[in-house]
Amino acid sequence: MVCSSRVLQICLAYPPNYNGGGAALTSAALNSALLARGNRSMVVAPKLSGAVFTRPRFIGEAEQKGLLEVWFLGTWLQVGFKTFNPAALFLIPRLIRRSDIVIIHGLRTFCGSIAGLHCWLVGKRYVMFPHGMIVPRWRSLFKKYAYDAVLGIRLLRGAEKIVCLSAAEREEAIQATGRDPRDVLVIDAAQLEERPTVLHQPPSLGRGTNLVSGTVGASS
Repeated sequence: MVCSSRVLQICLAYPPNYNGGGAALTSAALNSALLARGNRSMVVAPKLSGAVFTRPRFIGEAEQKGLLEVWFLGTWLQVGFKTFNPAALFLIPRLIRRSDIVIIHGLRTFCGSIAGLHCWLVGKRYVMFPHGMIVPRWRSLFKKYAYDAVLGIRLLRGAEKIVCLSAAEREEAIQATGRDPRDVLVIDAAQLEERPTVLHQPPSLGRGTNLVSGTVGASS
């Protein structure tokens, strides 16, 4: 018997409130593929600078339409793509408990760190989309290396899969984490909806799962 999954995405940004970055569009494309196959999808993303709020920033705002639930968190501080969202401390653990699998976009982010840590604590399966952030570059290199030493590499190693958007990023992920190359995948973000069979749960877990279609059933 096949049933739909409840998938939670922790995003760097999400349409319509985004600054044109590819990570937001990748999240949206993946979400479209999930919804098209009858899965429940929950999205958490910060509202970026300049956004208008109809509720207090600490609470954030929720939008629900059919099987899709989107939470936009109030941003108290933003530096580049990095945001500080206090509501994430309360909201993300609650949504993780409601989900079957968590997808974390980006690395060294406030929301992603909370999600990764909570997944560890409760034993929840999660997948990482690094979006080119595996190797520290440009600003604040010392802080980035320190974060990776304490948490970043552990998050990558603990993920069920690492999903990269280029072959070069995949090589960086394998070198940085020492992961089995079979657990580090490359997809074409532009073809997420056309090619939904991307990630599969290992047979040893006793259930066959396609992450993008989200279908769960007994494995053969």
